[in-house]
Amino acid sequence: MIHPDILLYSIVFFVALFFVFFIKSKILERYFLYETVKVFIICLFVITFLMMIDRLMELMNMILEKQLDAITIINLFALSFPFIFALSVPISVLTSSIWAFGRMSVDRELTAAKSTGINLLKMTGLLTIFMLIVTFGMAYFNDYILPETNHLLKNVIIKVTYKKPITAIKPGTFTTMNNITIYAKERIDEALYDLLIFNLDNTRFPQTIFAEKGEIFLDPVSDQLKVVLYDGEMHERDVAEAEKYQISTFEKYTFILSDLGYGEDDTSTDYRSDREMTSIQMLSLMSEKRKEIDMLNQEIETNRIALIELQTTDEPAIQSDPARSEINVESTVITRNTNEEMRRHNITLNLKQSQKSEIERQIRRFKVEMHKKYSLAAACIIFFGVGIAIGMMTQTSPVWVSFSFSTIITVIYNIFLILGEEMGSKGTMNPVLSMWLPSIFYFFVGLFLLHIARKEKRINILIITNWLKKVPKQIKNICYNKR
Repeated sequence: MIHPDILLYSIVFFVALFFVFFIKSKILERYFLYETVKVFIICLFVITFLMMIDRLMELMNMILEKQLDAITIINLFALSFPFIFALSVPISVLTSSIWAFGRMSVDRELTAAKSTGINLLKMTGLLTIFMLIVTFGMAYFNDYILPETNHLLKNVIIKVTYKKPITAIKPGTFTTMNNITIYAKERIDEALYDLLIFNLDNTRFPQTIFAEKGEIFLDPVSDQLKVVLYDGEMHERDVAEAEKYQISTFEKYTFILSDLGYGEDDTSTDYRSDREMTSIQMLSLMSEKRKEIDMLNQEIETNRIALIELQTTDEPAIQSDPARSEINVESTVITRNTNEEMRRHNITLNLKQSQKSEIERQIRRFKVEMHKKYSLAAACIIFFGVGIAIGMMTQTSPVWVSFSFSTIITVIYNIFLILGEEMGSKGTMNPVLSMWLPSIFYFFVGLFLLHIARKEKRINILIITNWLKKVPKQIKNICYNKR
């Protein structure tokens, strides 16, 4: 992907180019820049604020349950801001473009400029350079700043979770913590009730535990998570002899939970998810994963060859003969050993193929996340073109037009993005194409709308609203006629 130095040099280049063009620019170019940037700042503040309120509602439950101090709350919100900012910038570019050019269109300023023979699209050159600065700036932000803040946010949430570990268990859902899966029917104060626990620690067969009541707390002496269960029974299967099954009851049972699936310390954890890594880190990890796939392919091929050899091996051509009973026994033993060897190779082959499929899925996931960063950044310049075209065709209130169209366009874009992310991760679509498809789609939509705008076509939002009001009546009439 793009190296951070290249992105920084690109930003510096466009900033220098912006100032050169600004000095030589015409009054109308500066006017377009001023009007759009002014509205862009307002939209960015409002949209980011609204999205932060939504984030506040998500975090409020955690804040109240854990009784967090002011510094931790500030850290939570400060580290949540970059993720929201990455989403709010493209939306603000789209909204501000429609709003600014829509207002100039409604006030007949664009018509006055056209009447003097000015090419309006050429007058947006300075503004376009500004949007390119925003685009490359967001590319750098998404790829090299956002992953680090996501990682820091995860560490804060981990430390918060350890303050009251019982709150990590959501009643009515299965919660997995390393090798422990816990299900609780309800939680009252600091206790869980009607628990079902699957313990896969150090055994091939899960240890199943039922308990009427349970508690999870951080022991201040040993600094370990302890699970205390009351009035229950434990079901275990013998590892050596699978047919043996043991049930034991208890009044009180305590075991140590290593952690909540993370590591608790004052420093950052080593583990990073795909959203906490830069493109360079993901490329490095993908290279290691491909080496693992090469090794697995060799092992898979070795097991396949061994299976073919075992299948094609001639069985001892010894007929059943009472006089040769010793040889018949030997033949049976050889056949049994061969079948056992084939079964072992089949199990190994299936295991290696499953490992290979999982690694390929991880690589696809890395590719999806890597291209998603740049696709979201590219949406800024693409939405800018779409917004200008819609704004030029506006005939009614630019405020309602901007928010209406930006909402519709953003929702469609996010639907494409979510579907693409899912399909790219599963392998039903190329991961690169799945992430760039929404941007490609709106790129051509923008070109089409700009072509229409040059022909001085207009959009009347009232006509669209009236048409939408008639749709339910038309559907009702169609259904009535069919009856």
